[in-house]
Amino acid sequence: MLDINFVDYPLGETLAGRSIIIKSSGYKKSDLINYLALELEFPDYFSVNWDSFEECLRDLSWIKQNCINLVHTAIPLENDNELSTYLSIISSASNKHNSIGIINLQIYFPVKYKKKILSLAI
Repeated sequence: MLDINFVDYPLGETLAGRSIIIKSSGYKKSDLINYLALELEFPDYFSVNWDSFEECLRDLSWIKQNCINLVHTAIPLENDNELSTYLSIISSASNKHNSIGIINLQIYFPVKYKKKILSLAI
């Protein structure tokens, strides 16, 4: 099950906790992973690949905030296979964190992308 919120207005400062804004579309996979790794202060053992990204995103034990918002203003990856993998990872991490209750990890996308995102959901 995808743990993604679809919204029809800009967010960011209106959300509780720390918001990380993913502003553009057309990221290369490595650029998106690096951007989020930097923003989330991934540990030194992190390397730029899906497995390491997933491992760190599902951990976040070093994060001091109890609420993290990944706010997308567009679909970040053009390649549907990469986008599907990305959506699976962030949704899985959100489900894991939200079920444990230590960190509230929320994922946001504009409602206009709901159909595409749901069509790629694994």
